[in-house]
Amino acid sequence: MGSFLNVKEDLSKYLLGVQRKYGDLTEVWFANLRYILTTRKDYIEKFLSSSTKSKYMIRNAYNEGYEELGTARKGILVNHDFKSWRFNRMFFTKTTMNKIFLDKAIETIQERFKEMNGYWNDSLNEKGGETLEINIVEWINRLIVDNIMPLMTGKKLHSTLEKYYYNSNNKNINNFELELESESESILEDVRIFVEAILYFGITSYFIRHYVPILRSKTKKYLKARDSLWGNVDKFIAERKKEIEKIENKDDLRHDMLTMLITANTDKDIMNTKKFEEEEFNRPLTNDEIRGNIIEALGGGIDTVNIKDFLYFSFF
Repeated sequence: MGSFLNVKEDLSKYLLGVQRKYGDLTEVWFANLRYILTTRKDYIEKFLSSSTKSKYMIRNAYNEGYEELGTARKGILVNHDFKSWRFNRMFFTKTTMNKIFLDKAIETIQERFKEMNGYWNDSLNEKGGETLEINIVEWINRLIVDNIMPLMTGKKLHSTLEKYYYNSNNKNINNFELELESESESILEDVRIFVEAILYFGITSYFIRHYVPILRSKTKKYLKARDSLWGNVDKFIAERKKEIEKIENKDDLRHDMLTMLITANTDKDIMNTKKFEEEEFNRPLTNDEIRGNIIEALGGGIDTVNIKDFLYFSFF
């Protein structure tokens, strides 16, 4: 079991305690897996360097837990296959650094914040008071979702609308929009659970996941959330491919991440991807590769932002 039982519910808190007790360079064991931990800035910069001359190009070794979860050869986060990791990383970087994409990100953030502020004003007017008590963490989480989803998938969501609706006496809101929000809430929860699953499957052995009674149900929950999330993203991919087929002029296509990944290395390539010396890279991405990149982008944008820390450093 190693240190697994000491983790309890919060892996980050446990690792922080290890660092405080043993210093900037230490090791822990999770089941039969040995991990070296470092908080040294100079070490981390070398490990995460994007240079092609870096000595640390492979970020993760093979892990049977990631294989079961279905992430071992997908995306860039835990992909141990160097060629696959390089291929996915190249397109992930190109899409997120695209100028039109970045301009749209700034515009979307401004629009969504204005929308959220409008809901606050409406709630304040309905209560007929001069002050309004809100849970800022929940609201900011939903603001992030409303920004990330259209940028990554092209689907406009209104999770802040749902938050306002259920806290408001005003029920005269478009029901169709609220139906879409139930879908967004489900996706949001699946993303959060899936990020937890990556940590869980990475530090537990097959035996522990499937034969320890207290963890067996947790394993099933994580796999169920994975299947639900994959199903939703696959649906987005299929719908977007149909839309792209109907558009003849590539200049009319949107510059969201999903569209750019689907059209990469095709005759409708809106990123104008240059040809590579390696012929194996001069091909469109598969649905599995597109899904892996989209899910990692959603996970990185929705779940890994620590809102409480953000607010603390912002206001204090």
